[in-house]
Amino acid sequence: MKIEKFKELSLGYNLIPVYEVVAADLLTPVLAYLKIREPNTQSFLLESVEGSLSLARYSFIGKKPHQILSNMQTQLTRSENGNTSTIEADIFNYIKSELGKYKQPVVEGLPDFTGGIVGYLGFENISLIEKVVPRSEEGFANYDSIFGLYKTILAFDHYKHQIILISNVAVNEFASIQDAYQSGKNEIAALKSELKKEMSHSSDFTFDKNIQDNITDEYFCSLVEKSKQNIVEGDIF
Repeated sequence: MKIEKFKELSLGYNLIPVYEVVAADLLTPVLAYLKIREPNTQSFLLESVEGSLSLARYSFIGKKPHQILSNMQTQLTRSENGNTSTIEADIFNYIKSELGKYKQPVVEGLPDFTGGIVGYLGFENISLIEKVVPRSEEGFANYDSIFGLYKTILAFDHYKHQIILISNVAVNEFASIQDAYQSGKNEIAALKSELKKEMSHSSDFTFDKNIQDNITDEYFCSLVEKSKQNIVEGDIF
């Protein structure tokens, strides 16, 4: 994207995707993800299929979420720029409000998804929608859900064998349009550099051959039968 187009879009939108298309060459989505992910930070790789076997056109990678949201019932925790706070809020309403701050253009040549909220939504949140359903006190995780607001996206175009590097820039956060545009260009340059770096990995995985079963075969089979019954009753999908 040229700065002239960026300036034009900034007249009507406050979140603009600065992007650049590069050849995928020998890169796969998994290899690219291993190269760009950072330790102790959230990231994602989304693969999808059409029908039962065909790979969909795009795979998506996201890194460095602008904001991280998690909730335990209506206790909502926000992490942004290294600062964490907790408020009383319904996570569905909060996400709707947060996304409502941004107005983003549809740019020709880009996939439908260029950034946004990605994460995990736990079943326990049903109690926020259907008030008659009590929340189970035996949750499976520390949080009912965890989401990241991602502005940096890599979109693999399997049809054209290209990677679209996208940096969504919030123009209101910068002193000038030039600074905003340059921020997006700098982010893309950093992504290109990360994709070029060599990969070396040595696994420290070990296997203890003396592992003992902690349940009997009979008990395991009974759990399977119970799960099958839960499926029939609609408790498990």
